Amino acid sequence: MKPAALVFLRDDLAAQRLVVAWPLVTKRDAEQAALLDEWAGLANVPRHMAVKLARVLVAHGLCKADGTVDALAEQFVASQATSRIRGLRK
Repeated sequence: MKPAALVFLRDDLAAQRLVVAWPLVTKRDAEQAALLDEWAGLANVPRHMAVKLARVLVAHGLCKADGTVDALAEQFVASQATSRIRGLRK
C-alpha cells in the first residue's frame, strides 16, 4: 500500500465504506458493471462515487483482486470508525 492511500482513506468516508465492503463482493468474476453495482450497494455508496473511488482503491493496493483488503488499511478504517463512534459519545 502506498502511504498517500492512508491520507485518502482518512478523508473519505465513502472510500472507507468501500474498503469494508470489498471482501463481501461475490461478483468478482462478473463484468465490471455488475461488480461495481454490487460493491456500491453493499457499501451504501452512490454508484458514480464507487466507480471513481474503485480505481484509486485498487491502484493503491487497498482492495486486492482476490477479495482481500490490505491489512494496514483494514486496521486504519477500524480505527477511524472507533474514533468516530467514541466522538459521538462526548
